[in-house]
Amino acid sequence: MTKRKTNVLKTACLYLLILLLVFTAAFTTACNEETQNATPPAIDNNDEPDDSEQEQPKPESPKPEQPKPEEPDTQPPEPEEPKPEQPVPPEIEEPTKHKFAGTWRGWIIDLETYEYKIIIDDNGELSSGSYYCYLDDSGDEFIREEIERFSVSDDSVTLCTQAKETTLSYNTEYEAFAESSQDYGITLTKGDLISVEEFLENANGSYCGNDNVYEYGCDITVEFNMIDCTVTCTDNENNELSFLYLYAQNGAIIVNSLENEDTLYYLRFNLTDGTLTFLSAPSGETNITLQKVISV
Repeated sequence: MTKRKTNVLKTACLYLLILLLVFTAAFTTACNEETQNATPPAIDNNDEPDDSEQEQPKPESPKPEQPKPEEPDTQPPEPEEPKPEQPVPPEIEEPTKHKFAGTWRGWIIDLETYEYKIIIDDNGELSSGSYYCYLDDSGDEFIREEIERFSVSDDSVTLCTQAKETTLSYNTEYEAFAESSQDYGITLTKGDLISVEEFLENANGSYCGNDNVYEYGCDITVEFNMIDCTVTCTDNENNELSFLYLYAQNGAIIVNSLENEDTLYYLRFNLTDGTLTFLSAPSGETNITLQKVISV
């Protein structure tokens, strides 16, 4: 029995070996057929090395991208749409001021000082703060009162105080108002006006000059200080012509003659050079200047 098992095992090994040989032979045959059918590689007759075997160049680092220049805009600009016309506001005409609008001032010294002022607004109406002075009925004293009523025309103004009505005519040459009813000629001006204080401080003193014009010429001496004031005029025959009355008004010394009380002589004081100039001299000439005597 043991011998029989041994024979069977041998027989089985023999069959296995035969099968292995048959399988090996079949596998070898299949591989050979596949190798024969494959395309042989192309034979490179050059001895140069394969490019694949050469060292590949290193890729260059990318350069920073340069900004492209802006292409000029060749397109014509689009036409602007017309804006709607704005309505033009009408010109506003400024109201015309009255030709007498402004502050008219004056002052007069007759032993005492009196100042007067008329304020006219743009409409030609009197403004508050206006007052006027005038001689009383006796002619010996000035009175100053507030103006209560006022009217204006093309060439004059009329004002009323509590006691008196006065009309002032406008002088276009001198641009001043003057009281035509009085010989002493109170005037009001809108321009620069020397103050009473400046006048008294600078005008006091002695003045001398000569009015030698034709046969009426004379030497003139003025002593002015509003306390003791004398004005003398000596003609060529040494006849002294005395003056009766003296006062100062708006920077001028005004005197009238003893021979003719209605004759007035105006000596305008110049604050710049300290002179007195006759607006009308005894000879009838104008612009006769008296120089101030400077005491040494």
